[in-house]
Amino acid sequence: MIEIRYLKKVFKTRLRGEKTALEGITLTVKDGEFFVLLGPSGSGKSTLLNLIAGLEKPTEGEILIDGKVVSSPSISVPPAERGVSMVFQSYALYPHMRVKENLAFPLKVAGSNRDEIARRVEEVAELLEIKEILNAYPHELSGGERQRVALGRALVRKPKILLLDEPLSNLDAILRMKMRGELKGIQRATGVTALYVTHDQTEALSLADRLAVMNQARIEQVGNPLDVYNDPATPFVAGFIGNPPMNLYRKRVERDGKRSLVRIFGKKYEVNASDTFVTVGFRPEWAQTTEGQEIEIKEVERLGDETLLHVKGGEDRGIIKVHGDHTFKKGQRIGLRIKKIHLFH
Repeated sequence: MIEIRYLKKVFKTRLRGEKTALEGITLTVKDGEFFVLLGPSGSGKSTLLNLIAGLEKPTEGEILIDGKVVSSPSISVPPAERGVSMVFQSYALYPHMRVKENLAFPLKVAGSNRDEIARRVEEVAELLEIKEILNAYPHELSGGERQRVALGRALVRKPKILLLDEPLSNLDAILRMKMRGELKGIQRATGVTALYVTHDQTEALSLADRLAVMNQARIEQVGNPLDVYNDPATPFVAGFIGNPPMNLYRKRVERDGKRSLVRIFGKKYEVNASDTFVTVGFRPEWAQTTEGQEIEIKEVERLGDETLLHVKGGEDRGIIKVHGDHTFKKGQRIGLRIKKIHLFH
């Protein structure tokens, strides 16, 4: 288990002075879990991964692995003694070594004997289905093959924790989709605890048992993918997750007796709010077209089995998602019913 307690990391730069990369991070990753750190560039997710790996030292706070402090301002257990392996975005394969030599290298550094090295390389090559390329050099491999070799090199020492820093970002869209499924299967087969960094929400939602959404050096929300998607804790989370993201509005609350109402696209919807102004939103798929004329379609995006409608009604604009083969056109007027409104507290 990984425990992160009140972690802070400040970098000192000549041009900009101090830059806070992490601020007050507290997080627990369970044994055998596939945990994803999701956030935009500069949110601190790769810095957090490097601190767990032992490549950086925290300014404040501590990191524990299996109950033992491995990182703090005064303690720094060497990376090789933490039971972690890391897969980098660039794969970092040695170009002058064949695949089998790349796989064997961590074991040689650890002092394993020749028979043990041969056995582990064979096991990993079979697990990752790369036995036929063991004698190839990295430059002779496809992107997907290089990704497997990098993963194999990380797994060959049987680490307790596998750290992955955007390992699929250099692959094309189709290969990324294929490798997501394979990566999840490998993690389940080995039982390794995986901590995965990405800015790609599709990767996060498809891979994670749980995920943490990061923004500006802090964690905004932790939870399983479905809960984070359907019940975002902050407008940032709602706007970052979803394709397209949640439609967000700042609204004045209207009172009707004991009921609190907000007006979206000219229609009133009840919310549980006591404030004068609130932030509300709805996912594009939470809206349904109806007969009516109050909404104008400003743009139509046809995406195969679904269509995105960019709509405007009164002062409000948004995107709604409809499925199936439709004949909506730009400039057409429709009605709209929102089935669920999310209120941010």
